[in-house]
Amino acid sequence: MKGGVCCRCTLPIFDRVIPFAASVAAAQPKVTWSDKQISLQLSPGSGQTRQITFITDHNLQNATIEAVPEIANLVSIQPATIASVFADQAQTVSLFFSIPSGTTSGLHEGTIHVRTGSQTTPQTLKISIDVTQIELPPDLTMPEPLSPAVVHLTGVS
Repeated sequence: MKGGVCCRCTLPIFDRVIPFAASVAAAQPKVTWSDKQISLQLSPGSGQTRQITFITDHNLQNATIEAVPEIANLVSIQPATIASVFADQAQTVSLFFSIPSGTTSGLHEGTIHVRTGSQTTPQTLKISIDVTQIELPPDLTMPEPLSPAVVHLTGVS
């Protein structure tokens, strides 16, 4: 097979034979996301949830929605697998962003994509998370913890 052409065939039409090339290249599913990009600013220990939808032009079986390794520890996706995705029907997934303590400050970028088997669709959802440390003003002090209350009841038997 060369250049997606698997064979050179002939097609008889009336009394003439016309050569043509047959291609076996299957059309790759196209995914359209409701947003092209999600940009967040979060600090370690914080989180945020976003709903996102996608539509595909092909029916898909056992579709996996996953983040690339660069951001996989910062986002979880629910559902992460969908048994049947029907063409031209919106699928909603929830993205749970959570920044663990100790995450390096700065811009963390990656993508989320749809995969079926070993085939990953080229249309991705871009994710940009600006992790910033929260700095408390120097004059702000944390209050002392409250002690448990002691209650005395009188006149109760």
